[in-house]
Amino acid sequence: MSALLERGTWVIQQKKEWGEILVNLETRNKYEVLSENGEPLGFVAEEGTGFLQFLKRMLLRRHRPFVITIFDKEGKPALRVRRPWFWIWSSTFVEDGGGRPVGSIHRKFRWLSRRFDVLDASGQVAAGVDAGFWRIWTFDLVDASGAKMGTITKKWGGLLKEVFTDADRFLVVLDGQTAPRTDDAKAAILGAALALDFDYFEDNQRS
Repeated sequence: MSALLERGTWVIQQKKEWGEILVNLETRNKYEVLSENGEPLGFVAEEGTGFLQFLKRMLLRRHRPFVITIFDKEGKPALRVRRPWFWIWSSTFVEDGGGRPVGSIHRKFRWLSRRFDVLDASGQVAAGVDAGFWRIWTFDLVDASGAKMGTITKKWGGLLKEVFTDADRFLVVLDGQTAPRTDDAKAAILGAALALDFDYFEDNQRS
């Protein structure tokens, strides 16, 4: 698979356009993928153009269906992340650049916490994504025994920038002893970070 996955740390930085910043019109989500040192690793683009797609973004907001493609730094498709429309509990599916399923992410019911299960291609739980109800910005990646193996953290880009652009930035770190080593598992974790952005932070500008 792509060299994009030959590491255990990624920064996913959302890109906002001035038209969206100034008039609060939702456009397709776009992101840069960087190393922890700011080295460009690739980019992410939400698919879909036209008036119908615009209406979906404006009316369905974070519940809307989406397809996003993750490209490597050479511009080649490395991953494809797809989420159907949902009402309460979302499910997101990840494929490699050739369309082969590599994993999926499923939001679970919890009263006082937030939980996603990350499944591998065979449907087995590869990781859990957990955050307490009051832990707004940090999600723990845990293995089947509950041991921590990494984090997904929404990073502030500076208060003024956050207020005016609403641009999301996520730091994904796999550093535990049981952290996944395979490309497929890492791909599913990156898909989980994007699912978190769409599920929890898509509407925060209006809240």
